[in-house]
Amino acid sequence: MHTTQNTQWLNNLRVFATIAVITLHTCDSVYLFNIYNLNKWWVANIIDSSVRSCVPLFFMLSGALLLNKNETLHIFLKKRFIRIILPFVFWSLIYIAYWQILKIINGEEFALKTFVLFAINKLKTGAAVHLWYIYTILGLYFTFPILSKWIKNCKEIEIRYFLIIWAIIIISNLPLISLIKPNINMMFFTGYIGFPVLGYYLDQHISLSQKHYPLLMYIIGTVITIVGTYIISKTHNSFQHAFYDYITPNVILSSIGIFLFAKYLKIDNLIVLKIINTISKNSYGMYLVHILILLLMSKIGINNSFTHPAVGIPLTTIICIITSYSAISFLKRIPWGKYISG
Repeated sequence: MHTTQNTQWLNNLRVFATIAVITLHTCDSVYLFNIYNLNKWWVANIIDSSVRSCVPLFFMLSGALLLNKNETLHIFLKKRFIRIILPFVFWSLIYIAYWQILKIINGEEFALKTFVLFAINKLKTGAAVHLWYIYTILGLYFTFPILSKWIKNCKEIEIRYFLIIWAIIIISNLPLISLIKPNINMMFFTGYIGFPVLGYYLDQHISLSQKHYPLLMYIIGTVITIVGTYIISKTHNSFQHAFYDYITPNVILSSIGIFLFAKYLKIDNLIVLKIINTISKNSYGMYLVHILILLLMSKIGINNSFTHPAVGIPLTTIICIITSYSAISFLKRIPWGKYISG
């Protein structure tokens, strides 16, 4: 359980997830699976697999932070949606403008009607590859006021029951098992809704005295992701993402391990803490802008493939983190910038 005195670990976890998601998006060479040239692919696969917990951790953090709040429905929705929607709309329009500028550069003639239809379609489906998460978390937020009332008034065994059913459904959707599962409609227990409940449960009800158990969980889940991805990709002679999916037993195991490890990890260095807390305050904006930064970096030849991925991926990630933070920091300093920056 966290209080106002010991929420630092949540900031630590948010920063890890932010860095992890930026790292993940620099690993696109992992999709270029070639059985005759696996050296670089293995590096990208190992790094990508190691940070697959990033998105589940964001959902779990939302559950740990929000499901125990005592807020009226009006206050909850107003605070969450205003904070999320204004920056989301702003950056969506920036991405739409970017794609449109690219079209013009590539010789496509600008037509207002075509642009409006293009913009509407992008706003419906996501103006950039990572913005699906915002649509998903907004959808989850609609359930939180109800979910919060339930979770605060039920017994631990009832939360565990929910998570067990969620886990059973995830396992039953695995390729071989799905062939024999009965056709029972369990929609309420499926999808990303389990992650906030899991985050709340791990925060409020799980206490471990040693950090090596969570670390072992993370390692086991990550190794399964690494090896499983290689095996099925080699079998099909093309990249297969099944083990990369966020709602899989291996990624969930890794996510639980990191979540619990962060809960019991103590950082005492004041400089490190200041850096972590500064990034944490800007993490949403950094999430929104980082794909644009990576696209612009790639235009000038800075990406995971400008050198060996073992160097290219970390270096690209570091440059992107610094640039994303600088962009959001600058935007917050201009008039009204804090409302749209994230």
